[in-house]
Amino acid sequence: MDSKVTKKRLSEFLAYEWIAIIVVAVASIIVWEVILSFAAVKLKPGQTFTFVYDTNVISNEKLHDKIKNGVFSYDVIGGVSYESAVYDDSVLYAKIDTDMIDAIITDSLNGETVRAKTLIDNRNIYSPITLCEDALEYAGRFYNGDEIDEQKVADYFTDRMRKDNRYRSDEAKAQGIKDEIERIKTVKTKAEKLLAAFDAAGDGLFYRYTRFEQTYNNATGTNKQTYSAYYENEKTNGRENYAYGINAAFLTGGEHDPSEYFMLKSTETDDAENVVILLVNQKNVDGYENPLFSEAVSFLYEIFSLCTSLIA
Repeated sequence: MDSKVTKKRLSEFLAYEWIAIIVVAVASIIVWEVILSFAAVKLKPGQTFTFVYDTNVISNEKLHDKIKNGVFSYDVIGGVSYESAVYDDSVLYAKIDTDMIDAIITDSLNGETVRAKTLIDNRNIYSPITLCEDALEYAGRFYNGDEIDEQKVADYFTDRMRKDNRYRSDEAKAQGIKDEIERIKTVKTKAEKLLAAFDAAGDGLFYRYTRFEQTYNNATGTNKQTYSAYYENEKTNGRENYAYGINAAFLTGGEHDPSEYFMLKSTETDDAENVVILLVNQKNVDGYENPLFSEAVSFLYEIFSLCTSLIA
């Protein structure tokens, strides 16, 4: 049988089989993409940490440079980033709703509306006190008295990471359990120290507000009645004058002045007056507890370590 490849035979093959060649090539690409998608690590809420400088706050890379390495746990594999809110509120709210934003640096300047109050009224903002209390409760589930239950952590880690391609080998899994133990210990330690710092700092540290009050005051018609009910419900449930944020100007006594990281665009002063740090509540995502909601504790902890002497 003559199987020699000639130009004529090659030309005839391509003339009749080009469609099949294209189909095979496309199919190969699709299969390869599927393989890569299954092999890749899909980022979950909490595996990145993003903070936003709101429209009236000067964007500053210094804070990002301080916290981008060594501050968050091993599971924040997507890194730490910051951005300026140069977009309108619909985009900002969409980013919050899709778990793309963890903290917002905003302002409390008085005007027809107060920006910090607008954000609190419209999105689920996490009280720093409640965050630390929740984080302490979360970490406490893995402790027997003062000792961490390493087997309980190992079981929790194995269940949590069962679909994570990083931990297919026994060696990787063993290291992951060690990292998880350290993560939970760190959550407990930082939450305890922050709660102590809150007590030592005094009440001026907190930005306090009763949610929906501003929207209720500015509402008309049927909206007035709707937001009246929301506003009264907040008071009834013990959230009147609630601690929703941190007043950056009260972060004093540390190695760094807060104005190095937080300053408004619209004032002539060179300090952190009227800058408010708000945290987005990431505790529950899609109806399930997000185990990395406590990464916000590390964010606050580092800010307090930089700007105050309250972290012992």
